[in-house]
Amino acid sequence: MQEFKIIHFTLAGLQLQEPSTFISDIILAICCFILGFKTYKLNNVDNSYFFKFFLFLGVSTLFGAFGHVLFFYGGNPGKFPSWIFALVSTFFFCNAIIDDKPTFFNAKWKSIVWFKAVLILILSVIFSKFIFVAIDSIISYLIFGGVLSYALWNDDRLHMKYIVYGTIVLIPSAFVFILDVNLHELFNRDDLSHLIIMITILIYYKAIQERDKLIPHVV
Repeated sequence: MQEFKIIHFTLAGLQLQEPSTFISDIILAICCFILGFKTYKLNNVDNSYFFKFFLFLGVSTLFGAFGHVLFFYGGNPGKFPSWIFALVSTFFFCNAIIDDKPTFFNAKWKSIVWFKAVLILILSVIFSKFIFVAIDSIISYLIFGGVLSYALWNDDRLHMKYIVYGTIVLIPSAFVFILDVNLHELFNRDDLSHLIIMITILIYYKAIQERDKLIPHVV
């Protein structure tokens, strides 16, 4: 395993860096937009939160791509748009799980999710640290994608098993950063994390497909 190394390069007179992370971010963003479009095409109002989840996750990773490659010019503030949209996508994911069975939760849950997102955003900007966004993602996906989705998983909601499976696949991405797992200088911890996230959202989309079979469509 290699030590994390930031690769610098020059293109058209610009001082750039992290080419592999830029590419993996772009690929992940494209995957998010495709899944978002496919979710939208299902034409079901109950999928609106999942559609927004994919959309804003795609926007986040797109901004992240340029935040990485243009870090020489933007520094950490250049990554703020990516962090903000990541929090927004997590917000919509949590709401998608809450709305899967409205009687199981109430408006207070959504208020808590909203307050959490605003608090994390303020802390991230004030301290200029991604760690707050990362911790928020870990906690949110474990609670909503793991524990609560498992609680909703029954004979009437078998699609929730895919949310649980996807979340289980996502868990190693946290350890990729904690343990600084860099397989190669051109496939570092960010790239590996992007691959894990891509697999996760594909599994989440499978849940949406199965869920779509159980609920009435908009005519």
